[in-house]
Amino acid sequence: YAQGPRDRWSTAEDTLKAGASAERADEEVAGGLDSLVSDLNSWLGGMNSLARAQEAGGLLRGEVRHVFRRSRVGSLSVDGRRDQAARMSFMAHLLRGRAEGTDAFGERLDDAILRLPTPTALRARLVRAVEATVGLLPSERSAEIVLLEPGCGAFLARLMPHLVRQGARVHCLDGDSQTLAFADAGLQARPTNIRLNMVNQDVVALPSSENLGLPAADVVVLNGLVDYLPARVTTGLLSWCRDQLVPGGGVVVTGLAPTSDARFMEHVLHW
Repeated sequence: YAQGPRDRWSTAEDTLKAGASAERADEEVAGGLDSLVSDLNSWLGGMNSLARAQEAGGLLRGEVRHVFRRSRVGSLSVDGRRDQAARMSFMAHLLRGRAEGTDAFGERLDDAILRLPTPTALRARLVRAVEATVGLLPSERSAEIVLLEPGCGAFLARLMPHLVRQGARVHCLDGDSQTLAFADAGLQARPTNIRLNMVNQDVVALPSSENLGLPAADVVVLNGLVDYLPARVTTGLLSWCRDQLVPGGGVVVTGLAPTSDARFMEHVLHW
């Protein structure tokens, strides 16, 4: 499965070295990646064992590791030995959407990965989640916002400019202190009328937790949580969110529909 894409990527490199058409190089890079994603999807789609799928993905990852490392996405993902900060950096890069690489080929490969359905959908979801949140903000006073699992801080960074006029307190809840620290550190410029409250709290346990002393919220945001939580847990969490709201407040919930590159993202890039 890796030989065909490698041949196309070799053609792309030769094209770049010869100073020929950059458009042709882009076509070869994207075409090689698309065929890899498609073949992997077909290959793993016939396996009914997660362990076998993971093993197969690992074998393919080994075949393309040296190439993928030249892209920013690949350098953050293919080795698989990532701490929380590295995982957050990986997600932040997907959401930023600006291609980077060790050379011209690596940058083009990074761009092709960033254009795949899942990274594209993640960026679109982020924009829509911010828009929905802004639509629920009060116009006559500062806002109270609860964000369950801030992730890499991309949502906060996009939301912040919309909070400046009225001010806000944003309460970020996450069970991992490193995630909270990463999101906090990523927000360089902060208006004085916007305050962040980082709360180390397992969000899955919220329905059964003691009173955290949070104020009633205008908006509670669950950006992507339903992608991996069981339905039973999601139901309990949504009930907690409802009880946390002021009258007229709202809950913003986002998720991803199935994507054609899902197996590639999971088994090759460790998403």
